[in-house]
Amino acid sequence: MLFKPYSLDLNRIKRTTHKQVFLRQMQHVIFWAALVGQIAPICSKGRNSRLPFALETMLGVYFMQRWFSLSGLMLE
Repeated sequence: MLFKPYSLDLNRIKRTTHKQVFLRQMQHVIFWAALVGQIAPICSKGRNSRLPFALETMLGVYFMQRWFSLSGLMLE
């Protein structure tokens, strides 16, 4: 039988982790649009430098850093 590396299914784990459950719950509990609306007027628009990341992305990264006690390097 020929080995087909593209047919190797490495994502067989169907179990949901506690962090995944927590993040799904936070998607329903936190009003992201309201937070982004409050932060948007004071955040950098990237006019004088490179373009910033999307505000929603940075807000999510900040919350994950706080919730899971992660350093900046661990988030990267």
